[in-house]
Amino acid sequence: MKQKIKQLIPYSLVVLAITLPWFFKSGYLFFTDFVWGPKVILDWRSGWFLFDAVIVGLSYILPMGY
Repeated sequence: MKQKIKQLIPYSLVVLAITLPWFFKSGYLFFTDFVWGPKVILDWRSGWFLFDAVIVGLSYILPMGY
């Protein structure tokens, strides 16, 4: 779990560096390029089980990227 988070930190910093200035400007901010894959595997031993379960549940309502 900690290893996965450590791997995401550099990418998160790049995203924040790009988008953070937009949060301080007036207007509407809308992101449209966030897509989940069609095969989310539910593994109850994973620390991400609850998160993955929510994504699978939402896939019945919202379209998923193929």
